[in-house]
Amino acid sequence: MEGFGYSSRAVMLSRLGRHVEALAQFERARELYGRHEHHLRLAMVEQQSAVILVSRGHAGEGLVAAERALSLAQRVDVSLDVEAHCHLARAMALRALGRYAEALAVLEAIQPRLASARVWVLARVQVEQAHLFLDLGRPDRARFLLARARDDGLLPAGERPRLVALDLLLRAAAKDAFAAADIEAAQAVVNDATVEPRRRCEILRALAHCAQGAGRQARLEHALRLATDADLPHEHCTARALLACDLARAGQAGAAAELMRMALADEAIVPAGYPPAVLECAVEVWQAAGDAERAGGMLRRALDWIEAAGRGLPDELRSSFFERNPVNRRLLEQGRRALAVLT
Repeated sequence: MEGFGYSSRAVMLSRLGRHVEALAQFERARELYGRHEHHLRLAMVEQQSAVILVSRGHAGEGLVAAERALSLAQRVDVSLDVEAHCHLARAMALRALGRYAEALAVLEAIQPRLASARVWVLARVQVEQAHLFLDLGRPDRARFLLARARDDGLLPAGERPRLVALDLLLRAAAKDAFAAADIEAAQAVVNDATVEPRRRCEILRALAHCAQGAGRQARLEHALRLATDADLPHEHCTARALLACDLARAGQAGAAAELMRMALADEAIVPAGYPPAVLECAVEVWQAAGDAERAGGMLRRALDWIEAAGRGLPDELRSSFFERNPVNRRLLEQGRRALAVLT
């Protein structure tokens, strides 16, 4: 079937990090499958498109594609693997949009069936849950899920770079010491051209999180180059924002403000990593530039995002999200100080 050729090429292009070309190939496949009402193939195309869209910072479009995939999957007798991947794509989009309660519900609903079937997508679900719990201020729970994903032996080799980045972030959150061998192993993954660029960017951001000075700057600049070559706008946004923050702290307020303008030029893009971290950088940069109005606007935007993201969470997770997520804790404290000045 001609549509299968387009979708196969799209998958290969995606693995090479050529996401824009992959989406174009998926669109051709979508047209052909739709013409023949091949709902199973259409569901798979929508699911894979959703993952690419989310991984480029287009989480809203990704959510629409994931929900189309689920709707199509429900019309036919799909395998558990296909169904689970559709739910996983939806959860990824929801997390990127800060809709944590919904994302958790999606993953918790599908996990028992995956555990009993021992299918490999279970490890992907556990990794996504680990990212969720890290954002929610529960690194202990995230560590447990990461260990499960690693120890079950279900995760394919191509997915393991994501574990490297997550492990670095969790160890940094716990203020664990890093051995030189750990850094070298992570850097080796970054230097491996066969690893997807988005995964290499994730690891570079995690390494930068663990570094200071020239080492941090070099890793962020490397991430920015990779994001440019692979056309990853959400990684562009985050790398530029972090570099701008470092410039502001070094007393280069003008250069920092210009870089931050570039980082935030496309407001439709959801930044890579934890979005309020980018907004926190913006607050600091505009404060350093003496632009109190713009800094205040960024602070309000960050606080609105955090408040909306906390809605619907169980009390325990809502509390940890506000108090144990370090970015949220700092931003909420800034908000309280700003309110005290006004009153």
